[in-house]
Amino acid sequence: DFKCNDCKRDNPTSVSSNASSSLTTTVTKEFLISVLESFKQEVSGELKKYSEQFEEFRTSVQFLSDNIDKSNDLTAKLREEYAAMRKENEHLQEQNKKLNETVTDLRTRVRNLEQYTRKNNIEISGIPQTPNENSLNLLKDVGRAMGQELVEAQVSAVHRVPTYKADRTPSIVVQFTGRMQRDA
Repeated sequence: DFKCNDCKRDNPTSVSSNASSSLTTTVTKEFLISVLESFKQEVSGELKKYSEQFEEFRTSVQFLSDNIDKSNDLTAKLREEYAAMRKENEHLQEQNKKLNETVTDLRTRVRNLEQYTRKNNIEISGIPQTPNENSLNLLKDVGRAMGQELVEAQVSAVHRVPTYKADRTPSIVVQFTGRMQRDA
């Protein structure tokens, strides 16, 4: 029978070969079974521990995967909203541009119309204001001082224009019925 050096040293007495062989075989089987059972339990425990860790890992990976899916869905939704807002912004910018052009055109037209409506007007400054004054009578007095007789039919409107400065006397604005009356 083959024995390793350690076994030879541990068992220096010699026993009959049949008994020794039988005893060695029995001890070896029991020892191996015991070692295998111990190994099996140890491996089983380790596998159970790794299985639990793997399950935790799988749960964590699933959680991360779900969050990535949610993040991807949110990103896609945000991209769609961004594209819609960008398109709406472009539309609003174009509309704003057209409205600004319209406002500029209307301002020019209003300025021209205001100027046209003033073509029959004159402004008289420097005449002191008195309580209960009659602007038409003041106009007639100014006309006489200039050597012109004014007829009421030649005047469409006459009134003082308020000023924004307290120390300034309000001017008198006269609107004649035509340019010829204004220039006379």
